[in-house]
Amino acid sequence: ILKQMEKAVLLYEGSKDMKRAWPEAERSFPYRRQYGAGIYSGWLSMLLTYRGDYDAADSMARAGGPPWWLPYMRMRINAKKGHFMTAEAFGDSSSGHGGLTATTFINYLMATAQMENGRFEPAIRTLNQLRNSLTNGFNQRPLYYAKSHYLEGLIREKKGERNLAIDAFEKFLVLWKD
Repeated sequence: ILKQMEKAVLLYEGSKDMKRAWPEAERSFPYRRQYGAGIYSGWLSMLLTYRGDYDAADSMARAGGPPWWLPYMRMRINAKKGHFMTAEAFGDSSSGHGGLTATTFINYLMATAQMENGRFEPAIRTLNQLRNSLTNGFNQRPLYYAKSHYLEGLIREKKGERNLAIDAFEKFLVLWKD
């Protein structure tokens, strides 16, 4: 059941196609009472943010999970709403509590918020922290590792560093080819 929900999150993260991801999540719904808070609710709350159901995602995050989860979900919700300064502040408050597992989730979103806030050098440092982390982050690290190169390309492009942007985009394409 947890793998079903994880599959739904990965489908959305990889393709941004909720029409494919949500039916995967729905297959787990008859069993969700068995899992309550924790990893299952975490995956579901992430999917709810992708669908724009922020109140439900926040409510689910408040219901339980590790100490870093609620600030992370509020970071995610604010980023989805385009409130990147607030998202970055929530990222700061969640980053010290999740250990290596949370690094994958927090750092990618933090780098995105930093980029949107015009803080390019901190964003690149945050991406490097993500890449240098040895944790698999609930099997999300390969996805975010590849996407981190794309995000770096966007950052380098905004900074006017054309050649470095091309290098980052090429690294992304090598990793994302399948």
